[in-house]
Amino acid sequence: MDVALSSNAFSSIIFPEPNASVTQVESLYLDSLGIKEVPGFLQQQNMLDTLTLSKNNISGRIPQWLLEKTVEQLDLSFNNIQGTLPMPPSTIGFYRISNNRLSGEIPSSICELQNMLVLDLADNNFTGELPPCFGDFSSHLYALSLRGNNFAGKILEFNGEGCQLNVLDLSANSFEGTLPRSIANCDQLEYVNLGKNKIIDTIPSWLGWLPRLRVLMLHSNMFHGVLKACD
Repeated sequence: MDVALSSNAFSSIIFPEPNASVTQVESLYLDSLGIKEVPGFLQQQNMLDTLTLSKNNISGRIPQWLLEKTVEQLDLSFNNIQGTLPMPPSTIGFYRISNNRLSGEIPSSICELQNMLVLDLADNNFTGELPPCFGDFSSHLYALSLRGNNFAGKILEFNGEGCQLNVLDLSANSFEGTLPRSIANCDQLEYVNLGKNKIIDTIPSWLGWLPRLRVLMLHSNMFHGVLKACD
């Protein structure tokens, strides 16, 4: 069963008690309802595949029991969630937790999520350098957004074999150094945003070799040299 209650104007919402016997659902959409905490009755949902709780008023930390659910799609974006990055289950394929108040560094254990296709951590307060294994994500990630954080250090080299990235957004951080040429191995890229960083490099005309590239943003960095068309 799929249940969608998003974007309504309920005067109040009374969810079942955590230990109540309720119908099992596979997809549950609870966006934009003013919810202040993760509903406890979800503990009893054992078939849950998709859960969206975006654009609510959820604050504090995400309960551990939710992170142990075998969900494939989890959207917690646009809330007031605090603390370090809540690590989703190994089954996760789509994980969106952008526009919250998360902080700290990204743990290397995130690289163990081999089913991940979309990872959106944009507009939080994450800091530090990305773990070295992060570059291997390109072998199975379709979209990666780290926009609007406080990441620093060099942009990591991307896996040279089987890169699947279609969307890459690293804008509005403090990435520095030169641009890794291994980005050119990601020939599926259509959208690349590296704006508002501290990159110092010659203008990367070699990005023009990417056959599917449609959007390229390099503004507010320190690129220099001659701007020329690719052959």
